[in-house]
Amino acid sequence: MGYKLYFRAKIRKMNKKTSKLFKSQKEIVKILGEGGNETGKTCSREEIHFKQLWHSVVHIWVVNSRGEVLLQKRAKNKRQYADVWHVSAAGHIVAQETPEEAAIKEVREELGVSIRPEELIKITDRNVSQIIPEENVADKERIHVFLLKRDLNLNDLSLQSEELQKVKFYPLDLLRKDILDPEKSKEYLNHPKDYYLDILQKIKATFK
Repeated sequence: MGYKLYFRAKIRKMNKKTSKLFKSQKEIVKILGEGGNETGKTCSREEIHFKQLWHSVVHIWVVNSRGEVLLQKRAKNKRQYADVWHVSAAGHIVAQETPEEAAIKEVREELGVSIRPEELIKITDRNVSQIIPEENVADKERIHVFLLKRDLNLNDLSLQSEELQKVKFYPLDLLRKDILDPEKSKEYLNHPKDYYLDILQKIKATFK
């Protein structure tokens, strides 16, 4: 009986991995031009990275009333950007999806938090390119950046274990110091330094 339960558990785990891979391969995203304009063409998320094409993603920065940003530590088994600190929630914008819809979806999926469209504060759009360390290819993203001001209780969050391993609130000023530190910055996803500094400045400006 013990062996039957063991193999059933193994089969469920394999099915979960297969389902996740199938979903990833079937996610269709818009291909963008160099300036971030839509080309009218689409392809799978896997292909967009393989061919190093420009595409749209969302970043959601959750900041509490104490001026602390919610950071997520990406899962150790992620195929890309594994085991590094990153913004509160992030993800690709699939075709037929608005940036706002994608932001709401990612916050719900990764953190287990439901939000309303009017809670999202648009910070900026940025074209950013960085190297995916595990694959040594350029990840060319047009990032739609949103701010969510919310005093979340970390114990109430339901983390998506396939995507992240833990979260923490971290002072904005300390994050800025980390990004400027050559060694500490290695603990974060390797966006260009000016991306982090620009977003942090814009976030702080909303609290004045």
